[in-house]
Amino acid sequence: MSTSRLKLAAVVIGLGLSSILTAPFAQANPITPGQTGVLPDDLSSSVAGGTIVASTSGSFSVGIGGAVAGTYVTDVVRTLAGTLDFLIQVSNSGLDSLEHITDGNGPGTWSAFTTDVGISLLNPVGGTFTAGVPPTNINETPDGASISFNWISPLLLTGQTSALLVIATNATNWTAGNIGIIDSAAATVNGFIPTAVPGPIVGAGIPGLIAACGALLAFSRRRRQRLA
Repeated sequence: MSTSRLKLAAVVIGLGLSSILTAPFAQANPITPGQTGVLPDDLSSSVAGGTIVASTSGSFSVGIGGAVAGTYVTDVVRTLAGTLDFLIQVSNSGLDSLEHITDGNGPGTWSAFTTDVGISLLNPVGGTFTAGVPPTNINETPDGASISFNWISPLLLTGQTSALLVIATNATNWTAGNIGIIDSAAATVNGFIPTAVPGPIVGAGIPGLIAACGALLAFSRRRRQRLA
């Protein structure tokens, strides 16, 4: 093979490897800071087969007479590719129809990561989400602080449940965040967001602290014995 052909082959192989290393999952329509009116993608293939690594749920009620009220579930799912999807589902039992469900925790929450937004028609392993009403479109604030799922036409009416909302990312770590549920009033509930550093350690709390202290004491005793 000639030198020029060898160089061409090397370039093609290099481009192929680069695309593999920089594209952990397929993104039909990624969202970027300041982008508005993004139509939801079908991210079922990203969610399906994934494992739930963190989950929280609860109820909310704010506004006059519980104008904005209902229940929510949010999960962090580690996909088969090793990246994290952030899932939210809200059921509306308040007096108002809901217009926005947001996820974030200050400037740069999402802009530090590649994100694709949409819904899933499938559950992760062990998931119990149900079918629901998809958002009309999705926005991200200019500073990357928050992603908003919007119901414009139709609204998320009383008695209805949202579709399973998905923010698919290239992040591999997660931490605590805030979910906003908004119409005439705004409820803020616990959620999750990506982070560049590891999140809570499994087994933390009193048992985890006892185990950690025991390991440190054992290490210290072995070190003193070697120095004696």
